[in-house]
Amino acid sequence: MFLDPSGARYPFLVPGHETVRGDLVYLRDDCREETLADLDQLEGYDRRNDTGLYLRRRRQVGTDSGETVTAWVYIWNGPWTETVKIISGDFTAWRLNEAPEN
Repeated sequence: MFLDPSGARYPFLVPGHETVRGDLVYLRDDCREETLADLDQLEGYDRRNDTGLYLRRRRQVGTDSGETVTAWVYIWNGPWTETVKIISGDFTAWRLNEAPEN
């Protein structure tokens, strides 16, 4: 997990095998496609051309209860070599405990 290079200080995922902490949101069947389209727009993902600032991908994720489920995640589709890496994989904890004050 890294911070965006624009300085806006929001986290993003990159391809890899490290563990990150996030929130798992379950969508209702009757509004799943509409909600995913709204999220795609928010994240700058063009599902028709599979392009954008982020790419939406299915990944196996673990829950706090130890269950493994398939979930959609948005993965950064830009450069990340000049950004801050969040070693813990937990953006909330990093923000509370490690982030430099501005």
